[in-house]
Amino acid sequence: MSIGDALEFIIAGASAVQVGTANFVDPLIWGKLADGLRDYMTRHEVARVADLVGTLEIPSKEPA
Repeated sequence: MSIGDALEFIIAGASAVQVGTANFVDPLIWGKLADGLRDYMTRHEVARVADLVGTLEIPSKEPA
C-alpha cells in the first residue's frame, strides 16, 4: 500500500512486488510508488532497483 511496504519486500529479496489490490484503493498508486522509489534511490545513491534486491542484513548468531 506504500513505497515503504514495497521497499521492505525488495530489500528482503523480492525481485517483483504485486500492487494490484492497492490500485483499487488508490488508482494513482503507480505514480506515487514510482516517485517514492526514485526518491529513495536518489537519497541512498542506488543506481538500479536490482541493486536493492536482497540487501537485508541479518546479524549472525555467534555460538556461545
